[in-house]
Amino acid sequence: MVDLVQREPGLFLDEIREQLYDSTGVLLSQSGIHRNLVERLSITLKKPETKHINKSLVAKYAWIERMEFYPAEFLVFTGESADGAFGRSLRGTPAERFLVNSKAARLNLLPAISITGMVSLTTTFENFNARKFEHFLEYDLLPRMNRYPDINSVLVCDNATWHRGQRVPELCEAAGVQLMYLPPYCPELNPIELAFAAVKQQIRYSRILERTNDPEWEIRRVTGEIMTAEYCYKLYKHCGYCVPRN
Repeated sequence: MVDLVQREPGLFLDEIREQLYDSTGVLLSQSGIHRNLVERLSITLKKPETKHINKSLVAKYAWIERMEFYPAEFLVFTGESADGAFGRSLRGTPAERFLVNSKAARLNLLPAISITGMVSLTTTFENFNARKFEHFLEYDLLPRMNRYPDINSVLVCDNATWHRGQRVPELCEAAGVQLMYLPPYCPELNPIELAFAAVKQQIRYSRILERTNDPEWEIRRVTGEIMTAEYCYKLYKHCGYCVPRN
């Protein structure tokens, strides 16, 4: 816990709880974590000195101004689940359900969402790369989108290296889809990041992966149940995009 707080001093208690569960399989209460931090480890909450120099506020505000001209209905966001944190096995047992080529692997998600809900979803037991992402675009996501300007006609990606493969702009141009990249280090502008957090929380709290023989199906089911039109609308609005009035 000390190492975790030293690496990421800005984590909230629920985030510390999730990361501890990822690494140890033990699900602690937030009050228990707080007591351990303060009473046993003498770690208290302080206002941090900000030293992050990579995040460009100029690029962020330029993005916000640019988005004033795009209806939220045009925007489709895609991104990979962070660090493949969906793998699970009972403590003391191997993760047999996640063996691929005799190597333990954890399931990664690659969904795309619009303001009306999930547009597409693919899963893999391997890390995503440029080739897999381009395949996802060409055969899964782009055929479900429309030519710009129209609903679901603007694809928004973060700055992951594999999102900038040579074929990505070519595929989008051929489909008539406008391609845009979020400013660096601005996950708060990406609704799908919040959606991932909700999916992971539901999976962890329900512990469904400890009781199923088909974890991939369970993860797909939970993802579909969470990323509804109502929820995605709230995410887009929370991130500041120009949503229509209900």
